[in-house]
Amino acid sequence: MNDIQLLELIQLQDICESYDNLNLKLNWDLLKTREEDEQFDFLHYEDDVLVGFLGVYKIGLEYEMCGMVHPQYRRKGIFTALWKQALATIDESEPILLNAPAQSKTAKDWLNTIPCSYAFSEHQMHWEKQLLLDNSLVQLRAGNVTDMKAMMELNVIGFGYEFDDEEEYRGEVEDGTVYIIEVEGKTVGKIHIRCEQDQSWIYGFVIYPQYQGNGYGRSALTQLVQLEENNDVYIEVATENENALSLYEKCGFVSYQTQDYYDYQ
Repeated sequence: MNDIQLLELIQLQDICESYDNLNLKLNWDLLKTREEDEQFDFLHYEDDVLVGFLGVYKIGLEYEMCGMVHPQYRRKGIFTALWKQALATIDESEPILLNAPAQSKTAKDWLNTIPCSYAFSEHQMHWEKQLLLDNSLVQLRAGNVTDMKAMMELNVIGFGYEFDDEEEYRGEVEDGTVYIIEVEGKTVGKIHIRCEQDQSWIYGFVIYPQYQGNGYGRSALTQLVQLEENNDVYIEVATENENALSLYEKCGFVSYQTQDYYDYQ
């Protein structure tokens, strides 16, 4: 999308979120960095006004989809038309996840029209600033090209990426800062921070299984939020990951929005 279309998309998102009193997860970090030849954004105009959008995001081995339609143009088949366009451009043999805000009745009604099943939910959490004590069990250092193998291993473990997805690794390094989590010089995990104006988003947080349960994750998270304490800090966690959810809550993160995910069948 060009700059004008991105601005139109922001305006449409504001209208939909205000009308429905919810937050849409449109993956703006990916939208703003699309390659020119990527055909993953589907737009619908009425009288030169953007009224419908569907975004497709290749994340790991899955496609994720989410979108919206202007309140005044709903129930006219616009989103279904965008959905059909998207399906025609991707490999349907690969997993497809559809994302919808948990409280959106409009989204749930539409999902009932296609073959899909509930997969999991994801909390979007905000850090309520507070004093955190760190026992300094780990050290954080900025990742570099020598960490490629470890980062790819951790992405496989944590997110199901293909091991040789070097492009994903380079995109992660270029989008914010990846910190390698070390104990006595040994890599035990990684954590990624991306900053936009006064907001900091944490993601890509993984500890090797053999090092879990030692307090390394909490120490790394505590150090990172202290580094970003001048910003509003956010993180996302799947509800099925109870250990991670408990860790974030203990560090002062509070859930403010839930997104539901559905498997297309």
